[in-house]
Amino acid sequence: MTEFEILLNECKNAIERFVWFKLASKADADDILQESYLTAFQKFDTLADKSHFKAWIISIARNKCNDYYRRKAKSVDVSIDELTEQPLTASRYGYVEQHDVYDALESLSENDKQIIDLFYIQGYNQSEISQRLNIPVGTVKSRLYTARNNFKRLYLPDTIYRKVDENMKKLPEIMPEYTITELDKEPFSVKWEELMGWFIVPKFGEKLNWAMYDFPKRNRTEYDEMKVIGKAEIHGIEGVEITAKQYAPMDCNKTDNDKIAERTFIAQLTDTHCRFLAESHISS
Repeated sequence: MTEFEILLNECKNAIERFVWFKLASKADADDILQESYLTAFQKFDTLADKSHFKAWIISIARNKCNDYYRRKAKSVDVSIDELTEQPLTASRYGYVEQHDVYDALESLSENDKQIIDLFYIQGYNQSEISQRLNIPVGTVKSRLYTARNNFKRLYLPDTIYRKVDENMKKLPEIMPEYTITELDKEPFSVKWEELMGWFIVPKFGEKLNWAMYDFPKRNRTEYDEMKVIGKAEIHGIEGVEITAKQYAPMDCNKTDNDKIAERTFIAQLTDTHCRFLAESHISS
């Protein structure tokens, strides 16, 4: 095994954590990792002090991530140089800043922010953090465990079950009057990214509420809350996990609860299609 391979194996996990944190798409992240390894291999002879290998290759990976977002940032209104230390997420409007993660991080205590920054963003392992902070490895593990739980509590807060009536106040009980006006413009093509029958775009960060109305009375019936909560994989096919809560569900959507029906979808959106990968129903 060459010196380059030995050094790379020692810090490969840290590099992967760094790139996977920066990029929303695992496929794109894997491409960036390969580019980073190739560049590091080609320039390895230029590294004078091999003890700095980890910081050096992470800086290469950081530059590759920045280049990636510069290529993808045509729809971002602010300078990409101001965003390169922030992950972006793809939405129906293009690539935009992913604020949720940083909002949660900024709400953490200084100790929690420090340990998460060292481990996940800067890529240090637990032994290295122990040396940098002059604390035992056991304390590092304990602080990481606490920080992760505190982050999850802020980023994916536990669902608070409220009365159905409180949830259903978010949309009007009676559908307002509306009119449909025919335009004199020529028909135009539309790129449809919504999941069939559920209206949500299966991309990380997307969420929406919608309701069904009974015609001709126009009374609201079923009310739905949906959210993409993270990445998922079914039989090696990458997608996202979507939760759906249906309040006062229609008969065709009921499980064993007349008031609330809960579902989880795994779906995938590509440049050519939008499809379901899996679905589960939650019984209570």
